[in-house]
Amino acid sequence: MTVYLDHSRLTAHDQILPSHLMPDTLPHDSITPFGHPKKTKKEQVEEMFNSIAGKYDKVNHILSAGIDRAWRKKAILQLQADKPERILDVATGTGDMAIMAQRVLNPQKVIGIDISDQMLELGRKKIEKEGLNS
Repeated sequence: MTVYLDHSRLTAHDQILPSHLMPDTLPHDSITPFGHPKKTKKEQVEEMFNSIAGKYDKVNHILSAGIDRAWRKKAILQLQADKPERILDVATGTGDMAIMAQRVLNPQKVIGIDISDQMLELGRKKIEKEGLNS
């Protein structure tokens, strides 16, 4: 019974799709948002989430009027019949989905990955507080 959060980035080399279906570049690879030509889109997204990490959960709950909790639970309950042994939570943020999945589904292992170190650090603290890091 372990929930583990990791800083990870998927690239075209990770072979999510068979190589003949995976293009070398994607249209969004050349987008540079917010007018910072020296930073990649990934760097800017990582920086943005790192900067809001401490406020993210509270703002998410307020802006969604609490619906974020309901949709997480609904999604996890749909997995109950499958009785998953391992769960990968991509873009885990502060780990709420991973933690709820562990509580409700009790798989052997839940792994959460995210681009933001700060979000992951908050998630690790939640995991420790919940006693799920054993």
